[in-house]
Amino acid sequence: MKRFVSYLIFLLLLLIFLAPSINGANYNGVKVLFDFTKSEDAGNADWRIDGAYSDFADALRNEGFIVDSLGDGDGTITYSTLSQYDVFVLPEPQNPFTQDERDAIINFVHNDGGLVYIADHKSSDRDSDGWDSWNLWNENLNFDEVFNITLESTQSGNGKNEITDIEDVPILTDNVTSFGSWLGTTMSVQGSAQAAAYQTISDTRRPVLAYTYYGSGRVVVFCDSSTFDDGTPDDDNSGDNLNNNWDDYDDSTLGVNLVKWVSQQVIPEFNSHILLITIPLIIAVFLVKIHR
Repeated sequence: MKRFVSYLIFLLLLLIFLAPSINGANYNGVKVLFDFTKSEDAGNADWRIDGAYSDFADALRNEGFIVDSLGDGDGTITYSTLSQYDVFVLPEPQNPFTQDERDAIINFVHNDGGLVYIADHKSSDRDSDGWDSWNLWNENLNFDEVFNITLESTQSGNGKNEITDIEDVPILTDNVTSFGSWLGTTMSVQGSAQAAAYQTISDTRRPVLAYTYYGSGRVVVFCDSSTFDDGTPDDDNSGDNLNNNWDDYDDSTLGVNLVKWVSQQVIPEFNSHILLITIPLIIAVFLVKIHR
């Protein structure tokens, strides 16, 4: 009996020691892929998860997401790759997509995938190849026709703008009362697409955050890449002119919400206290039975 009690005490102490790390991991089963095949670090941009989007990636990991990056400034987007993930993030792409890549993204969304497209204003061509996130969406991918969200030529003001005209969209705008936009783009919505936030420009209320459904998947389009900039360049872009906007307003909350919403699930809170209670009880009952 003494041996049994000692064994049980050891198990309890082990679980108490391990519980904080188990709870901290908080894995939710959602896999997120950030694109880095379209020169997302061109010019003063550094929208990569080991650069100015590192806080973004870390915040997602803290919520239990698995976060990976595709490519190294170039590469190819394929359906076989996307199908291994739940969410695909395109953070201000700078280079054109092939027809196969376009088809891969559309099929991914249609088959239960989530797409987050982070845009910037018209004429934000950072590598001077004639393409930017604005005309890639409308003219290269033709996603304006597919997803009924069109990026407009109207810029979302000059400099830093605090956006407070926000709709109540569960998960997408939860706990977001304002966010920043630094010369982003505006957009228009058609069909089933809807706006979740607006900025009034020249007395006209224009969407700056929009969302829609396609097949069994979801798409969200956001107006500005700088909103999620944490000001920390990667080693290859140490001279970039970046700003820590991640901690402004509710920018960080919104960034995580974009991914949560397109992943189509409410992320559960893993409770290690339940683990601490139930597992020892199960072990105790089992050991009592085998010692009878």
